[in-house]
Formats: sequence, C-alpha cells, structure tokens
Amino acid sequence: MADEHNLKKLRSEIDEIDDAIHRHLVRRADVVQILAREKTKQPGISGMRPLREAAVVKRLLRQHTGSLPHCVIFRIWREIISASLRLQEPTTVAIYAPNRAVAYWDLARNHFGSITPMTLHRSCKMVLRLIATQEYGFGILPIPREDDNPPWWPLLANMPDLRHKIIMRLPYLSDENITCGQPSALVVGPTIFEQSDQDVSLLAARTTMKLDKPRLINALRSVGIAGHCIANIQQPGNPTNYLYLLEANGYLVQDDKRLSVLLNSVEYGFKEFTQLGGYSTPIEGPIMSDLR
Repeated sequence: MADEHNLKKLRSEIDEIDDAIHRHLVRRADVVQILAREKTKQPGISGMRPLREAAVVKRLLRQHTGSLPHCVIFRIWREIISASLRLQEPTTVAIYAPNRAVAYWDLARNHFGSITPMTLHRSCKMVLRLIATQEYGFGILPIPREDDNPPWWPLLANMPDLRHKIIMRLPYLSDENITCGQPSALVVGPTIFEQSDQDVSLLAARTTMKLDKPRLINALRSVGIAGHCIANIQQPGNPTNYLYLLEANGYLVQDDKRLSVLLNSVEYGFKEFTQLGGYSTPIEGPIMSDLR
C-alpha cells in the first residue's frame, strides 16, 4: 500500500518543479520581448532564425538524459520557440495541401506550434503569391519532383524579388512517433539562409542547351560541387532556355566563385544561377547517433 506521506511529499516536489518551470518560461518570454525591441533597431532582421533554432534544439537533445524521449523534448521546445517567434513578430503560414491536407497541416503545426495562424491552399502558385505579397509570412510547399505538373520552383526562381528563399526542410526531426506517414516539405520565407555545420543548397540553373543529368553532375563535380539535378523544364516560348533545379551539398551563395567558373565556360551553356536558398540537414534515424 502506498505511503500517503511519501506521495504527498513527491506531489509537493512536482508542484515546486512546475512552479519553477513556469517562472523560467515567463522570464524567457520577457527576454524574448527585450530581444525583439533590440531587433527593431536593425530593420530587416526577421525574428525567425532557422539556424539558431536548429542549434538550440540540437544542443538540448545532445545534453538530454533521463526517461523522457528525445521527441518529447523536441516537441516541447518547438512549441516554446514558435510562441517566442509570435512575441517578436506576426507569424502566419500558408500551406499547400490539395489531397493530403491533414498530413501537410500536421507537419506545419508540429513545427510552427499550436497558436500560429495557418490556412490551406490548393495550389503552390497561391501559396507563393500570398507570401510574395506579404499576406502570409511563410509558405509550406512539397518537395519538388520530376513529374510535378506544374512545378512550383520555377515560380520562385522567376520572382523579381528574391527576398523569399527556401529556408528549411520539414520535418526537422524524423521520428516515427511524431512523423509516421507524414510527407516532407520545404519552408519558403523572407529569412536569410544561413550557414550551419551541415547544409543543403538549392539552385536554379539556366542554360542555352539541354543537358542530361549525368552531364549536369559532371559539370558540378568539375568545380568541386557535389550535387544532383532534381527536375528541369524548358522555358515556354524559348527553345534555347532550359531551367534546372539543382541540389548541392554544402552552403552555396549567389556569387560563389565555382559557379562563376561554370558561367565562364562554354562547354555546358550555363548563363545564370539563382540561389533559391537551402536548409540545415534534418535530424534523421536514431537521434543521438546523428547528433554525436
């Protein structure tokens, strides 16, 4: 039979811990608001910093011990981080979800938290329009595929204002307890794609000639870039204007010297590279082995 005295003592200890957690959450929110005021002194700085968020989560997962699963720690801090972002600036999310609405919605909700306003849209074009006109802050779009009809990534590549970039891949933590059956998606928003310790960059390459995938891979490899071609299209009305979506390992910026070498070479017919953004590689598989 349980010792009532011990039970009361343990429950009292839990209450004290809960009170301490709440005090720290209140203090954290106060510090976030001070941080937000400091950011207003530097126009153009977004409250959302995917690299910073990834670093916080990885640090906590690395140091975590005890009986709580890592995925629980991840979910708790994603909620805290998302609420903190809302304290700094209005955050809204437009989600592409024609057929798998619940799956994409859950994917976005798991990352952006329970209080972030979100809406579903049947076309990628609408999602991009909403974030381009700043009616929404961030867009959730499917991972591009060769057979997409129509593909959404050329719309991003052709945006006159390249302020919006691909900044994240979801889910950031792949754990069967929270992501089972969910699709993967990319997040597009007005935030800088910052360099981390493990990045994937996405580029749109325009050429004057049609190139098969092995030749594209060889072209990238010739300047020391490891990557591959995800998809391609021929631009309408121009038989000598091809557009390729390239995924490269590592952090590539628009003016990377290796891209300049390819532009100056006549062998492949490259005439322009557009950096579409990228993301810090998500945590997959056994969590701790990925973090060590």
